Amino acid sequence: MITSYKNIIWDFDGVLINSNQIREAAFREAFSGYSKKNIAELIEFHKLNEGLSRYVKIEYFFNKILSQKLSKKKSNEILKIYGNICLEKLKDKSLLIDETTSFVRQYNNTKDFHIASGSDNNELNYLCKSLDLKPFFKSINGSPEPKKDIVKRIISQNNYCISETCLIGDSINDYEAAHYNKIFFFGYNNLKLQNIQNTSYLKNL
Repeated sequence: MITSYKNIIWDFDGVLINSNQIREAAFREAFSGYSKKNIAELIEFHKLNEGLSRYVKIEYFFNKILSQKLSKKKSNEILKIYGNICLEKLKDKSLLIDETTSFVRQYNNTKDFHIASGSDNNELNYLCKSLDLKPFFKSINGSPEPKKDIVKRIISQNNYCISETCLIGDSINDYEAAHYNKIFFFGYNNLKLQNIQNTSYLKNL
């Protein structure tokens, strides 16, 4: 039961906000100058690894799909396009997932909540402030720091007992971050996570 945990680490995209379609559209626009085939390969990788940061996905596109070296200039160019789209479209409070954000509002005074996301750290903090979520979380953490390292740091800095700490996420990368840090994982909003051993799937909160 999720309410038995004192410390809850939340993913952001797909867990607190319905952002996955906007993220996908942003990738399509940011890479619009490339072939449809190559973009389709990127979107497939993105969907399989929704918990990974944009930095990893952009490098994957150039290094693995195009077999090219990614320059700092090109990386910054794509990051700017992608980031601007996300900043503009994700400020919409109607995208918030009512079930999870209501839980956060109800229990934030009795539990410690943190966000560990693959989203860019500056963008994530800006969005959480714009969406009036920031006061409910003890910390809000994003990329380029890998999620497993974010989770490790949260546990270490707060001296959390791992048996009292869990992570809620919607991707296999979230599960891997929880497993790496030996904390319990709750899958949410992704039916593909239902059958992972030693985890629990939240049909509702």
